[in-house]
Formats: sequence, C-alpha cells, structure tokens
Amino acid sequence: ELVWLDRRGNVSPVGAPLEPYYEPLISPDGTKIASTVFGATHTVVVYDLVRGSSTRAKTEGNCRLVSWYPDGRHLLVDSDAGGDGASHLYAADADGADGFRGVAAGLHVEDPMRLAQLPDGMGVIHPMENGLYFTRLEGDPRPQRLTDFGENSPGRPKLSPDGRWLAYEVDVAGRP
Repeated sequence: ELVWLDRRGNVSPVGAPLEPYYEPLISPDGTKIASTVFGATHTVVVYDLVRGSSTRAKTEGNCRLVSWYPDGRHLLVDSDAGGDGASHLYAADADGADGFRGVAAGLHVEDPMRLAQLPDGMGVIHPMENGLYFTRLEGDPRPQRLTDFGENSPGRPKLSPDGRWLAYEVDVAGRP
C-alpha cells in the first residue's frame, strides 16, 4: 500500500490500489508517484495523485523503476527485454502511451540507481567498486567516480536540484 508518513509518524493512505509496490518515487512536480510493482512479470505503475487513478507504464520484460526524467513525463527503467539475459536501460512514457525505447545502446550499467542531469550531460548514478559513479548516457561512457574510496554499500543517492550536491547512504561499521 502507498501511504503518506508525516514527521510525527502519522500514516494516511494515498488512495492507490493495493499492490506490492517497491521503491516508489514522487514525480518532479509532486503530482504523481511511480513504482515498480512485483508480480509474475515486474512492471512499473504510475499513480496520479490529482486524478486518483493508476496507469501501467508501457514496458516489456521484467522492469524496475530507476528514476523519473526531469521533465516528469518519462521514466527510466531497467529491463531484461533485450532477451540476452542482461538488464538494459529504457525510457517509458509515464502516461502509459506507446513509448518504450532503449537508452544508450550498448551501455551496460550494473544496478542503476538514479537518473541525473548534470551541467555537462544526462547520465545515471550507480554503484561500482565500493563507490558511486556517474555514467553519461551520451558522449563519453567512462564512469566518473563521485564518492570517496573505501565506502561500504553506498546507496539511495539523491542529487540536489541544481546538480551540485549528492546525498547518499553508506554502511559505517556494519550499520547503515
């Protein structure tokens, strides 16, 4: 169930249908919530908070929501739709329209965590070698290290609106 949790710990349902949601993300304009939904084939669902309705994003294969695009109309998903046993990045229309297209053909990023618009281009933030990296979707595909060496299990990255600051979790002394 999708719920709002306020700073006092009060829980109130969002109103979305009961489904096995995983890692929901609020759209950039705050009017929608997108989430992976587990099932026989994992898919991505968008719940419109204003209209009170759900839409399944047009996807193929087992999909996992990675991030909203900054425009709030598209989603970045990780899917095994390529049929080669590996996951690849795809863009899907958040409104359920026909758009499901490959992003950065040939680029393979293990466990993409967040789409990021930086001053020098769009890319994904992902873990690699005990750190977080940024890999561009266009141009130079070499991963750029964002965090210090030796961090254990960095995760849940969030970029500031201006793209200058990165907040993330890290496992310190065995405790996240």
